[in-house]
Amino acid sequence: MRVNAAGRAIASLATLLAACASVPIPEHSAPQPPASVSVPTAPAPTLADVERSYRQRAAGLSQEGRWAEARALWEILLLLQPESNEYRLQLDQLQKRITEAVSERLSAAEKARQAGDLEQATMLYLRVLTVDPYNAAAARALRELESERVRRAYLSRPPRVAVATRPSAGNGARNSVAPSANDVSDLELAVMLFRQGDHAGSVQTLEKYLQTHPKDEGARRYLVDAYHQLGLAALQKGRKEDALTYLEKAQRLGPADSAELAKTISSVRRALGEEYYRLGLQAFPTNIDRAISLWERSLYFDPGQTQASIRLQQARRAERTMRSIDQKD
Repeated sequence: MRVNAAGRAIASLATLLAACASVPIPEHSAPQPPASVSVPTAPAPTLADVERSYRQRAAGLSQEGRWAEARALWEILLLLQPESNEYRLQLDQLQKRITEAVSERLSAAEKARQAGDLEQATMLYLRVLTVDPYNAAAARALRELESERVRRAYLSRPPRVAVATRPSAGNGARNSVAPSANDVSDLELAVMLFRQGDHAGSVQTLEKYLQTHPKDEGARRYLVDAYHQLGLAALQKGRKEDALTYLEKAQRLGPADSAELAKTISSVRRALGEEYYRLGLQAFPTNIDRAISLWERSLYFDPGQTQASIRLQQARRAERTMRSIDQKD
């Protein structure tokens, strides 16, 4: 149901019900105006009049290709007459046409996008929204295409002199190799992606840039921050191992005295050690080999997990005992 169309329908229906209601005249009502000044009024529309108007408008919108608006009107008509097979059939047929059109246009848009024709893809995604304004796939693709246009614009920009000659941090010396136009574009793009929140894209671009200019400490600091942000995002989603990978990369690239980062990494490692310890407890009654593997992983992440260490020793002894019995048999 679309909000604007539904709102108009409710207003029309309220007017109709008010006009058709039978209201008794109070015994002491105000006197009527003289006949000479009475003004004839047009008869109130009936329910049939309202339905006829909506049917005509829905049919006209369908012929014009404005299917989303027509669908809203058929939905309103079905609300007015829930038992109407005609209205239900019209709505079902229109929805089928919309679904087919959306599928066809989405497919064509994806082909244009894969071929690198962003303008054509954009037009086709917009055509999807004309028949299905709330289509999530088309809306998401349009946002991604806009981001891609921004990337291309940055890659095609001429370099700024200030970036091309930027000194390295620490001793103030310039890079031994001056960045080329493409290198500068990579750096600008990486910074832009970082500020937009695309930390994965920023990491990819920065690593490419630092392969040529490993002494650019400013770029390296951005890379550290990007890995740190990726780690925090993964941690919020419960992906602890991914988070640990990102955070440890940030630690290796960053300053050695980053106490806060070290504390976060230690916390994640303890959490993973505890998690694998508990998984081992669940596996042990039915699968000793799996329990051993899980407890080994627990100790890999957190060597201080004493419970996992004790259980692992017990499981290994049990495994050796079982193998000895099997060999005797």
